[in-house]
Amino acid sequence: MVGYTGSVRDGSLDYNSPFFVSSGAIGAFIVTDDGTTIRVYHTTDIQAVGSITWSLVTNGSFSPGTGWNGKVRIMSSREEANFLVVAWKDQTGVKVSRSTAPTPSFGAPITIGSVLSPPDTDHDSDELGMWVSDEFQVILAPDGSISTEDNKYKYFPYAATTKSGSFSTVAGVPAGYRAVLGCVYSRGPGDFFVAMENPIPATPEPLTTVTFDPSGWFHYDILGAGTTTIGPTPPAAYNSVNLAGIGLGNGLLVTIPFLADYVLYGMTWLAGEGGGTLTNKSYFVRVDLFDAEDTLLKRIENTSSTTFLMALTADDIDLDVPVRSVEISISLSWTSDTGTGINNVLLDNVTFDVSLVEETVQRKLYRVALPSTWDDVTPSTPALPVTPYAMSADLDNASDISMVAQDEKGYTRLLNTTSGGGSWSTRKRNVKYTGLKRGGTTLIAWGFNCVDLSADTGLTFYRRVGNWAAAVGAVDEIRWVAGVL
Repeated sequence: MVGYTGSVRDGSLDYNSPFFVSSGAIGAFIVTDDGTTIRVYHTTDIQAVGSITWSLVTNGSFSPGTGWNGKVRIMSSREEANFLVVAWKDQTGVKVSRSTAPTPSFGAPITIGSVLSPPDTDHDSDELGMWVSDEFQVILAPDGSISTEDNKYKYFPYAATTKSGSFSTVAGVPAGYRAVLGCVYSRGPGDFFVAMENPIPATPEPLTTVTFDPSGWFHYDILGAGTTTIGPTPPAAYNSVNLAGIGLGNGLLVTIPFLADYVLYGMTWLAGEGGGTLTNKSYFVRVDLFDAEDTLLKRIENTSSTTFLMALTADDIDLDVPVRSVEISISLSWTSDTGTGINNVLLDNVTFDVSLVEETVQRKLYRVALPSTWDDVTPSTPALPVTPYAMSADLDNASDISMVAQDEKGYTRLLNTTSGGGSWSTRKRNVKYTGLKRGGTTLIAWGFNCVDLSADTGLTFYRRVGNWAAAVGAVDEIRWVAGVL
């Protein structure tokens, strides 16, 4: 590609080019940054054979302000011919410039929200959230206020409903929340998704001893068992077998979910058995530790011929990542018994040596309908789009949406919804993508060193990066893909 200066920061198809109007070439815009100047360029044919020539758009050069860090976006309206918007963020705030002419020509930049003083140094690395749909524009910008909880500037969605209209704060923002800068996606004029955060930390329920009785901490599940008045400290979790039967073993599984994340340093419990005369007894204990995604972090097993294991030390656990739930499984086996009576295995008084993983914010995903309706559409395991490019709806059905989302622990999943965010289902776990485009059931997904294609909304993917690495030396991060679906 030739004809542009600086590094490409963002791009957009030219929906007024011949391909979209009737047939022919596909035009495109890019926005570049050389550290001192923002420039907008246009090409008439992004599929041209050989080098693509870029031409500087009229009035398409801008001077960013204090603390410029390359955070700029550009979008061409798919529905409104000739409507093009460029917006950027520096430490003084957010500015926007728009073009409405058949031959693109930008107007003088205007400030959205407030001019910040002192400068905002906390959001230098955050992407800028914006979207253009028809004449509707929504851009995240600061209102000049500062959170008392963490002393950071607050950003909110600002919307304009006409091509040359002024921007104003979207009403109805949930109390205490501010925008997560990089996350805005529109389904259509006046209808968009935005990620928000509340800097007040969650207050988890105290992690006290599990006693398996109504007066104790009772968030647990007991598999194939119940509670009884017999046991080390009654009542206890238990399971019973009739020794007159043919069974030569008995077992119990207890699951204890936490209401927050903890680093686990040790735990103790009481375990035992009673009833019947058993010979050649063997005792087995398994402890499984899971994270918030129900992924097994560690399994610890112990077999003893004399007693149940009833403690784990920090050396046994040896984890520095958060634990969200614990499963304790105990079993007793034997070779012969008296043939009468009942045998019980029992578990009680589970205690934990932990430190709480403090959360600094609570984050949610909202679907917003102008003028002031905010619906919480956060996935059941809270997760937000990883980049401004990480949500995409089917062009024929705005309620069918795919999203690459990351939770607070860094796990990234591909999620789908058929209800406009009313409920989400996990399509694929541990994905590497940072952006999506969707048409029907077809997905184009991209990220670091990859461009993949799926024909089944993300169940299976096929690599399409081709010979880029061989041709240019490396692929590295792909920020934008022009997908015509």
